Amino acid sequence: MKFSLWNFRDWYEKHDIDLSYMITENNVSISMLSTDVDASEGRLGCALVLSGDQLTDCTGFRSALQFGRDRILFPVASSSEVFNLGNEMIEHYTLWENSLLDEILSGETIDSFLQHSQDNFPFPMALLHFNGVIGYHSSDWTVTLHSQVRNAILKTAMQKQSSTQPFFSSFFFGQPYTFLTDLVYVNHTPFGILIAYEAERKLQPGDIPVFHMLAEMIQTIVTFQSNQSVAVHPLASWYTNYVNSEDPVLQESVVPLSDVQWKLSDYYQVIAIEAPENSSTPLPSDLVFYLTDLHHCCAQTSFGLSILIHLGSDFPQTSSDEITRLQSYCPESAARIGLSLPFQNLKQLPCFYQQSIQAVKLAQKKEVPLLTIASCLSENILSSCRSLPETPSLIDPTILKLAEADLNESDQLLKTLYTYLICGKSISQTADILFIHRNTLRHRLNKIKTYLPGDLDDCKYAEKLLLSLALYQKKTFLNTNTSVIQI
Repeated sequence: MKFSLWNFRDWYEKHDIDLSYMITENNVSISMLSTDVDASEGRLGCALVLSGDQLTDCTGFRSALQFGRDRILFPVASSSEVFNLGNEMIEHYTLWENSLLDEILSGETIDSFLQHSQDNFPFPMALLHFNGVIGYHSSDWTVTLHSQVRNAILKTAMQKQSSTQPFFSSFFFGQPYTFLTDLVYVNHTPFGILIAYEAERKLQPGDIPVFHMLAEMIQTIVTFQSNQSVAVHPLASWYTNYVNSEDPVLQESVVPLSDVQWKLSDYYQVIAIEAPENSSTPLPSDLVFYLTDLHHCCAQTSFGLSILIHLGSDFPQTSSDEITRLQSYCPESAARIGLSLPFQNLKQLPCFYQQSIQAVKLAQKKEVPLLTIASCLSENILSSCRSLPETPSLIDPTILKLAEADLNESDQLLKTLYTYLICGKSISQTADILFIHRNTLRHRLNKIKTYLPGDLDDCKYAEKLLLSLALYQKKTFLNTNTSVIQI
């Protein structure tokens, strides 16, 4: 543990040692004391204990503790008393730090750790996750942080992200509160914010190094005890109940969106994860921790793990980095992952939740670890079209005539027309996909045009034919395994 001169000042005052001081630096790191001027020079973290006869600019003092330009001056205590009592403080905190480490190694929980930490840091403490939830707190924590205050703390913490030391912040809710705040990192990623506030005692500069050590300890707990890193999302309870309900009805009044600053009209995406059949590998808990820490909402459902991804208010772009992370957390042997299309308005959640499950089932069928509906959208559109009861009445009669002609001829007119339209009426691309000569293609197109009452150069007419072809889809001319479908 590293100390500042404020720690020594508080320690000496606690032991009724008279002193005066000139301290300007709060964040210095002192790890040892020395009475040898030569030994302390150039030695990082070494503070110097001077006797009165060495103080050329401070008459009337018997000894001093010096680090850089800052000093604690003692009118009565000798240099040996200052040196011994200072080392006693270093030993006291070192033994305390070691005892906390031993408790962590024995499986200490964060809640218990916060409680035991109050032996030498008697302030209410809590761990605030970046989703706005207080995950853990000491037993004397009594204040209720409303969403506005939590957001202010989170915003302040993110602005201080480059800082390596704790910082003080003041907030008013009912009465003024002074908080000491420190970021907790896991794998170089902000995991949460350790916060403490003034209660019976006032926070002092000397509390900063102790508090920072505690934040580093919690980081150790989270790193080595993955079961301690579960961050509960504010919507987790609602989402779990909602997706598990047999008849879910989404009402704005019952969705606690204000807790996460989401809007019903924002963009969302649903991910479903299911372990393969006959697999003894559990669903990846690390993925839940990772996604929850990114403010996404995870819920255990009867199907598997469902994750509601908040994409924001702007039209989302699919992130290849996110897909890569999902695949790294869920190797092929561990789970099947399905991603719905992004959608706007949370009221559409039910159908996109089902879409994510459909994506998982397709991933199982195709024997791939991860599948997005977007990657096989044409196949799903055609599958949906086939299930419409009114499909026959929506098909252009021309398509039925071409289908009848296909029964008597071998020119595959329907497939040719579909491929030609789906390729943007490109002769070369259509011929390549159908593996025929361009002249053969032109011959087929001329024959098709004899059946058409409209002009293929008319965009609206061509679009109507293409939609009718999709509705009429038959495996005889639309092979879902070909590149034609994968658009």
